[in-house]
Amino acid sequence: MSIVNKKAYIASCMSSSCQAVTINLPALLFVMFNVKYGVNYTQLGALVLISFIIQLLVDLIMVKIADKLSPKLIVSVSLLTSILGIVIFTLSPNIFGENIYIGLLIGVGIASIGAGALETIVSPIVAYSSENEPKAMNIAHSFYGWGQVAVVLLTTVALLIFGYDMWQIIAVSWVILPLIAFIFWQFSDLSNLQKEEESTDSHKKSILTQPFFLLCILMIFGCGAVEQIVAQWSSAFMEAGLGIPKIYGDLFGTLMFALMLALGRMLIGSHISKDKVYVAMIISGVASAICFVLMAFGGNILACIGCAFAGFSISLAWPTSVSIASNKYPKAGTILFAFMAVGGDIGCSVGPYLTGLISDISIQNGWMIFGNQNETGLRIGLAVGIIFAIIFAIVSFVLYKLDRRDRMIDEKTT
Repeated sequence: MSIVNKKAYIASCMSSSCQAVTINLPALLFVMFNVKYGVNYTQLGALVLISFIIQLLVDLIMVKIADKLSPKLIVSVSLLTSILGIVIFTLSPNIFGENIYIGLLIGVGIASIGAGALETIVSPIVAYSSENEPKAMNIAHSFYGWGQVAVVLLTTVALLIFGYDMWQIIAVSWVILPLIAFIFWQFSDLSNLQKEEESTDSHKKSILTQPFFLLCILMIFGCGAVEQIVAQWSSAFMEAGLGIPKIYGDLFGTLMFALMLALGRMLIGSHISKDKVYVAMIISGVASAICFVLMAFGGNILACIGCAFAGFSISLAWPTSVSIASNKYPKAGTILFAFMAVGGDIGCSVGPYLTGLISDISIQNGWMIFGNQNETGLRIGLAVGIIFAIIFAIVSFVLYKLDRRDRMIDEKTT
């Protein structure tokens, strides 16, 4: 793997970790918000939904402005916005009192603006600063997993040592990471990056009328849903559903998911070749479906195993989806990454929200298939992930067939 601009690449990796902190920190406090402040599961699911809807709107805005603004400016403002969001989120009880949920929404919303912009701009920076895009993309995105490992491990341990009463100090401490990334970006020079072809309106309209590209968007939609269902709900599932103490549930469930996500992107992603990407995606979808079966219907040990290995099975999906699309349409420019981010964020929004909604419906109706109503509700909610995993496995197979057909046509015409 050859990196043209190492400082920009390293800064991009750091930014991916910052995005992981912004997205995953609130989920670690779901049970505490539910017990201490009376925020129900539907509201918590809506918190995730709103977060990704805002990211989605940012993605759409970035389609219009990404090519017109400096990448360094976009990244810098994004990191500062993430810092502001985390601070407001943390101070919600002090500012909004009994209306803490409003504060959580505002804080998460502001932080999501930064996360959405980072998601859109980091991928093209990685793509145009490296010569082997699939490998470089997977390794860069592995730092999202490493960021998730850090936020889960350190937050869980800190809560165990200092208790939930100190959650505000623990949460606000995470502004240190995006602050360091912001400083690092100020010393990164993007001037010698490979210049992408200017994306015109015709390019935008062209890729949006291509069935292959639309299927790529559907594929990353499924990937995003699968990844965020586990990332956002595994902590609550382990603690409130399975009755596992938070420290053990987070360590053997959420943390292992994040660790396997990072390792999968780092180890497998760094060796994946362009001719094997479709096979890898199909296997990823099938394996993810199996993991959700274990989480939804297996015993406590199998559920923890399913949660952990879901990270490994889904690890390649998001960055590889982006690479498949960008390699197919190399002249589409930054707008391709923005449209892919839109598709992924829709999945990231819909998946966790449906999990929370279905869990609440089950609990409110008194369904009790498993040990208690909480466990039953959360297991049924997690079963939604099976559908999304199957979706992106099927779409990956269809894309494989389309790409193979296109290659055969090209060979005949040359």
